[in-house]
Amino acid sequence: MEGAAAEEGDAAVTTPPVPTCSVCMEPWTCNGDHRICCIPCGHVYGRSCLERWLLRSAHDSAKCPQCGQQFEDKLITNLYAPGNLWDGCCRSKEKYISRITNMQGTLSMLKENIAILESETDGLIAQMEEEAAKRCAELKEKNAKMHAKLKKQKARMESSANTTMTLMKEQMKKMVEEENKTAADLIEFMERSFPQPSSTSSPCALLDSENRKRRRGT
Repeated sequence: MEGAAAEEGDAAVTTPPVPTCSVCMEPWTCNGDHRICCIPCGHVYGRSCLERWLLRSAHDSAKCPQCGQQFEDKLITNLYAPGNLWDGCCRSKEKYISRITNMQGTLSMLKENIAILESETDGLIAQMEEEAAKRCAELKEKNAKMHAKLKKQKARMESSANTTMTLMKEQMKKMVEEENKTAADLIEFMERSFPQPSSTSSPCALLDSENRKRRRGT
């Protein structure tokens, strides 16, 4: 499409028809006898044609061949123009069309670069999403394994605690039934079986503290 537009632009650059004198229907020139000139009404002719027009009128003035306004020889004004009045215009048009064509080529290149960047960006985004999904899957698997491990440890600890409590109950029952142990003996047995980090928090210490409080109250 852009190529077709450029071809159309090139085809449109054609040399316009050369302006001619409306008296002799010949192109005027930029110098010489038939040089371009104008009269007060603004119409343009070759100078030699206007001079002949005045001679034919047999008067000091004549009427404009197009509008009929009177003019005299002294009112004929020379105009200054390049050899081909349209050369500058055509060259400027060709220059601008060339610039437009270059800009269209640059724009096409920019569009291609943008398409490449978008493709690369899409690829990077897809790669990042894939890496993120892979990382999430690894973390989920790791968490699942850790959860299963903790669950097994909890089950083993609960089983061990239940076994220990059962054995302690049996031992304490035996101590009461067979050995006639007192409550203090049972508490001491528990302290030996489950040592406390601080002596002030042991069952015996708590029991002594309660007894002291009761004595003060009484």
